[in-house]
Amino acid sequence: EGRYAVALKGVQYGDLLTATATDGDGNTSEFAPGMPLSLLVAPAQGALLSGYGVDLRWERPTGAATFQVQVAPALNDGPGVDTTVDGTQDHLAVAAPSVAYVLLPGMTYTWRVRWSPRPVSGDGDASWGAWSAVRTFRTPPPPADPLRLMAPDEGTVVPGTGGVRLQ
Repeated sequence: EGRYAVALKGVQYGDLLTATATDGDGNTSEFAPGMPLSLLVAPAQGALLSGYGVDLRWERPTGAATFQVQVAPALNDGPGVDTTVDGTQDHLAVAAPSVAYVLLPGMTYTWRVRWSPRPVSGDGDASWGAWSAVRTFRTPPPPADPLRLMAPDEGTVVPGTGGVRLQ
C-alpha cells in the first residue's frame, strides 16, 4: 500500500516498462505505467513561423494507431486545434487560412501530442497514452503597412444608397 518512486538507469526514449508488484503474502500484480511519449520534432521550441500555417511533426512510436493533437493560443484567448490523426501519420498541417483551424497573427501557441495503440476518437478512451511535453511557436506579427483599398475606386457611387460616394 502506498506510492513509491523508482529511478531507472539505461532506459531510453520509446522504451516500454512493465513492473511487477509483490505484496507481503507473495501476491503479484503486473502493470505498465504508461506508453512512451510522442517526441515533438517540429517546429522547434519557440520558433517564429514565416507565415500563418504550420506543419506540426512528431516521432511515430511503434504500435501507435491514433494520435491526438492539441494546439492552443497563449492564455487560450483565440481559436485552437483539438483533433485526432491516424496513427500512420507523423504530422498535421495547419493551413493558413483554413476553414477548420486558424492561427492568428502575433500570437504564441502551445502544442502537444499523445497516442493510442487503438483507433479512437474521444478523450475518454483509456488507451490514450500520456501527453508529450508541451512546445510553443509564434506566428508573425500582422503587416505594418496600412491596408490599401483595391476596389472600387475612390469617388465610385455605391448602388442602392441614394448617391453615396466612396472617399
